[in-house]
Amino acid sequence: MPVICVANQKGGVGKSTVTINLAAALALKASFADPPVDLRILVIDMDPQTNSVITFLGGAFGEKRTPPAYQLSDFLLDEVGVPAYEAVFPTDLPRGGQVKIDCMYAQKQPLKRARTELQAEGIDGYSRLQAVVEELSRDYDYIFIDTGPADDILVENALMASTHVLIPAEASPLALVGVEDNLRIIEQIRKWHPDLKVLGLVPSRVQPNYTTQSMLVEHIQATYGDLALPIIYQRSANYDAISNGLDVFSYRPARGNSLRSAEPATGEFADLLDEILRKMENGT
Repeated sequence: MPVICVANQKGGVGKSTVTINLAAALALKASFADPPVDLRILVIDMDPQTNSVITFLGGAFGEKRTPPAYQLSDFLLDEVGVPAYEAVFPTDLPRGGQVKIDCMYAQKQPLKRARTELQAEGIDGYSRLQAVVEELSRDYDYIFIDTGPADDILVENALMASTHVLIPAEASPLALVGVEDNLRIIEQIRKWHPDLKVLGLVPSRVQPNYTTQSMLVEHIQATYGDLALPIIYQRSANYDAISNGLDVFSYRPARGNSLRSAEPATGEFADLLDEILRKMENGT
């Protein structure tokens, strides 16, 4: 079962946007297949900012959903004696398809407390999410893990629990330096988790028609070759969708059984998903 960690220690590169919209693209692709594929998809938010959870609960302006009684930190700290799915809530996203995304509930302060307590545990604190994912994997076909802007024990837990890692990379000179740092962190994790695979780098939040950023994207493509994935441009629809508790496919839906609407962002995430699935099918 693929467990895809979306990670970059730099903030503001669009990790939550990529996580939410990739999960939505996969759900719609399964819904529109002939015959439809009955996938179960889960999003786990390991970022103390909990942007993915907030979106799936309704965002800033959408209709608010009721969270479950339990949350992710309860299981990271082994504080409850109930199954991990008790912290999972269903969503109605993406709209327009039969397959929907589930999300594991998390709150900001409890995740920050978990980070502190897991760090104090030493080596035993690095595999707590792995145990949670192994339990939930019986019920899901794909799991996406959103992570925070840090190199800390929560991110390391996410990498240890994953089969694949995806790195959104902002097209800026300093961000490109950070890409090398991220790749070094992944190599360190591979000492304990050698099966972890890098899906690639996603040039994200790229400004259309911005010459300098276009040059930096070309540099990413030339430097990293097959690791360079399709571009995700800076689109107001991505921001507006998440503000309203939606993925971009639900915010700007296509007609019929298609992922691609008049909104360019839908095509960009559809292309990214297709490339990721191709790479996983080929053993990456």
